Amino acid sequence: MAHNFAHTPRGTTILKRESIVHSKHYLTKNWYYRSRRSGRATYFRLGTDWKSASAKADEIAMFLSLPGSSIIEARERFSWGLRPVSPKTATIGDVLDKLLDLAPALSLSPSSLYSYRTSLLRLVRVALTERLRRDVTNNEVRAESCLVLTLRLASDYKLKVMSGSDGSLGNASVELTL
Repeated sequence: MAHNFAHTPRGTTILKRESIVHSKHYLTKNWYYRSRRSGRATYFRLGTDWKSASAKADEIAMFLSLPGSSIIEARERFSWGLRPVSPKTATIGDVLDKLLDLAPALSLSPSSLYSYRTSLLRLVRVALTERLRRDVTNNEVRAESCLVLTLRLASDYKLKVMSGSDGSLGNASVELTL
C-alpha cells in the first residue's frame, strides 16, 4: 500500500484514510487532519485539493495549540460550523414561512405566531453566536439548515442565557423558549 501520510509545508501531518472492501485496500480521495487528545482520535476532513487541505490543516493545528482550545470548538469551527444547505434540506426560513402559511389552520393567534418565530430565531442566533464567536444575524439564521437544530444547540443556548451573560431573562422565559 502506498504511503497515506504527508506533511504540509509547516510540518503538520495529514493523511488519506484507508478502507478495506472485499480484502482490498483503498485510500480516500479526501485529505484528513487527525488530532489525538485523551486517547481519542478526531478526524477533520480537509478536501481533495492538496494546497487548500494543507492550509486548513495548518489552521486547525494552530487553533488546537492555543491554550484553552478544545476539540469540540475546533470541530464546530472547522467541520461543523454553518452547515451547507442542500436542496433536500429545509432552511429555518422555509420552516418559518410554512408556519406563517399554516397559522390559520393551526388556530394560532398572531401573538403566538410572533412568539414562536422570535423564540426560534433567538435560540439559534444566541447559540450560534456563542459557538462561532461572531455576531450572527437573523438573515443568517433564516438561511441556516434545519440540521443545526439539535439538542446540543438548545443546551448551548440554555448555558449561555442562564449564565446571565446574555441579558437578564428569567428561567421561566428560557424554559419557555426551549
